[in-house]
Amino acid sequence: MSDQSNVEESALNSNPDLKIRLSDLPPSGYRAAFRLSEANCNAVAERLGKISISDIFADLSVTKAIDAKHYNVFGTVNVKLVQTCVVTLDPLEQDLVSRVDLKFEESVSCGDIEWDVSGDVDDIIDPPERVIGGVIDLGDLIVQQIALDLEPFPRSPNIPTAHGSTIINTETDNHGPNPFHQLAELRDKLGG
Repeated sequence: MSDQSNVEESALNSNPDLKIRLSDLPPSGYRAAFRLSEANCNAVAERLGKISISDIFADLSVTKAIDAKHYNVFGTVNVKLVQTCVVTLDPLEQDLVSRVDLKFEESVSCGDIEWDVSGDVDDIIDPPERVIGGVIDLGDLIVQQIALDLEPFPRSPNIPTAHGSTIINTETDNHGPNPFHQLAELRDKLGG
């Protein structure tokens, strides 16, 4: 486990140890700045169903919270990727900057869970992530954060928006008269 003085040393390590064992966490916390290898980028692209990911650079810190029950993981993940435009199906290059700010707590057995609603409202709305086996897996955290921050329906900037596109005729469409328009006419005829 490195501390902040070793950040530069581990920054370009192509195979960093992404599993942080909390029992080894120094009091000052742990900071990891690293670039994933090409093989890891390809694996993430395949897992997320993207055309390609050419670069993932993460700068993350893990610290123990003041309450001594929680751990904080914060920092940034920068990604260069290629997705498919949902309109044209053309490749679409994107740069994504994901901000990471997560709270973790060591998992407890089911019998030890207490539902304390008098605590922090944020913990009720967005409860802390669970630490399994005393380890925070930064690699998995990175993949999840990228997945959350990706545009679900990426569109090329050259595609017209709804304001510039043709409005669908509400009386007829490609399949004949609009049934809702016909029902409205029937209602009007019947005086309803």
